[in-house]
Amino acid sequence: MSGFLVLLGVDWVMRKTTKHGNTGIRWKFNNFIEDLDFANDLALISSSGRHIQTKVSNLGRYAKMTGLRINTAKTKAEEKRARKRRRVQDKKSC
Repeated sequence: MSGFLVLLGVDWVMRKTTKHGNTGIRWKFNNFIEDLDFANDLALISSSGRHIQTKVSNLGRYAKMTGLRINTAKTKAEEKRARKRRRVQDKKSC
């Protein structure tokens, strides 16, 4: 599959994953950042753990519909807080 078609598929998956809106972080008064895309790398952004879990579940479901897969070996989760910073670990590595 050509790179352009892959990007179209990734764009569709991300639009479906974040379509519910207002689960990201506030950028401006009425705008939210839901995700960042870097070529074939994705960063899901959320202000709560519940929202990020919903996004990850939706991402997996929509990616599967298009034949794309999430590489769990390369998947990382990180939590940032204004006052306290703590790295989120995968349950397998605990």
